[in-house]
Amino acid sequence: MHEDAGTYEDAGPYEDRAPESVWGGTKGPWWRRGPASAPRLWKYPREKGSPGAPLSTWAVGGTLAMARSDRVEAYGLTTGDPLWTWQPPDGEVLAHASADAPDGVGVVLHHCHADGDGDAEHVRLTGLDVGSGRVLWSSEQRADALGSVALGGGLIVTARPGHGDEDRDGPPALRTIDARTGALLWERPVPERWGHVSVVRAHPVVVSTVGPGEDAPRRLVVVGGETEREIELPR
Repeated sequence: MHEDAGTYEDAGPYEDRAPESVWGGTKGPWWRRGPASAPRLWKYPREKGSPGAPLSTWAVGGTLAMARSDRVEAYGLTTGDPLWTWQPPDGEVLAHASADAPDGVGVVLHHCHADGDGDAEHVRLTGLDVGSGRVLWSSEQRADALGSVALGGGLIVTARPGHGDEDRDGPPALRTIDARTGALLWERPVPERWGHVSVVRAHPVVVSTVGPGEDAPRRLVVVGGETEREIELPR
């Protein structure tokens, strides 16, 4: 909706007030404007200091939940009534949230910054029931062992880097976890020829690789449990 009424006729509180030229004249390129048919039902309450854009939003049934850096809060989808709020424990902050919530489960990654240090030693993944705010599962581990993470499509995908101490951490590996339960679905070692690996997308699983060596090619690899397809990127 255009807020600048300018010198144009007042067309009502929810009707477009832009001049005809904005829409391409009488032969609009794709579609014609008209009276708005979807009035605003509710508006998110303004806070002192902008909280910034949510990390993610989830709409499940009659619930709209928003994951922010300090909390996850839910409202009635059509009413705006507050339903529930969840905050990470011990002053932790949310760093990542799943792009969607299949089966009504949203996943957040949270950790604690000590003295403002951006490198967290431990991180926790938590699965929330969007309808009730109930914690369904939670798992903590060392951040350096978790590696890069992607969330979405009901999956959590992590690329664990190698540390040299394979007895403690295991070799570099790619893992997929069920977002509904936190259970491991499959794990496979990262081929040595892939070199450095970071997860780009969880569903389907896509990783970015840079092979060892100064002139190593960069690739995107689409990965299944036992299959893969490589796409070499231009230099």
